Amino acid sequence: MSPTDDAPILAHLIEDLHEQRCAADARADAFARLVSDLELLHEPDAGGDCPTCVVQSPCLTLRLLRRDVSIDDAVAAVREHRVIDLDTERMTPTVPSLKELLAVAPHGVDKFFEALLGLPSAGQSTEQPKAS
Repeated sequence: MSPTDDAPILAHLIEDLHEQRCAADARADAFARLVSDLELLHEPDAGGDCPTCVVQSPCLTLRLLRRDVSIDDAVAAVREHRVIDLDTERMTPTVPSLKELLAVAPHGVDKFFEALLGLPSAGQSTEQPKAS
């Protein structure tokens, strides 16, 4: 074969490579836009918390996007409900037990049920006003 016989094959290969490269560039641009949008959504607010995940910083999604943690560490943190937090001295409020919550006397529930059932309330007299 002469060099001119190979020219159509090489031209076709070059055209295919160019099309594949353009498609890859378009996918890379779309991916870069997606990552940028995700970073903006998970950027910490003034208090340092993530407004999208509604969690205290550091946001696991943002750290994963920035490659601060690996996917294995991120999955393990979610699975084990481990908080990847550098501030270990943060005070969290205690949650009262069910026994403590039930020990608190209700304020408006009694009045609601008395009105619902048509019963006189504890502060009202049971006498009906006389018709004149």
